[in-house]
Amino acid sequence: ARSRDKRLFLIEISLARVGGGNQLRFIGVIRNLTERSEQDEILKVLFEHSTDAHLLFVDGKVLNCNFAAMKMLDAKSKAAVIGASMAEFSPYRQPDGGVSGEKYQALERYARDKGGERFDWLLQRSSGDSLLVEVNLTPVVVGEKKSMLAVWHDISERIAAQNTIKRSEQRIRDIIDSTIQLMLLLAPDGTLLEGNKTAV
Repeated sequence: ARSRDKRLFLIEISLARVGGGNQLRFIGVIRNLTERSEQDEILKVLFEHSTDAHLLFVDGKVLNCNFAAMKMLDAKSKAAVIGASMAEFSPYRQPDGGVSGEKYQALERYARDKGGERFDWLLQRSSGDSLLVEVNLTPVVVGEKKSMLAVWHDISERIAAQNTIKRSEQRIRDIIDSTIQLMLLLAPDGTLLEGNKTAV
């Protein structure tokens, strides 16, 4: 359609037959789709260009994903991701010993029941390398079909930093324990909080 200022815009026309008898009558509804198209474009940009991986699962299989998901999985194309299940992106077992396929299905059921779920998950990339991510599952409806939106956030750097801090703390503890001098950590009220091996 064309507006009064001669700009083109997209419309949707819905017609329904009404009445009966010899007269043929229709009722029509016209909707301006320009605004919806702009909103769809914004959502597409947010989906495609997010630095977090976004995957849409239908019946346990990937229906769509963004570039960040392909990058995390080291996939060459969307075709390598679409149609796959979560188990295909995972090692056989998660770090807690649970079988990946069974564990993920249980978490997905919980997310459906509770309206969402967040958890850490170990992925296996196509290169064979592992990647630890935080997963956010949100039940959604797409085209009247129950689906699951998964958002993955790479937490490998955070975990590496935490492990570095733990190692540093352990080194300090080892140094303190190896000294022959008495070392105590006291609270402001004089309560003993900690001491080295000499204090034991």
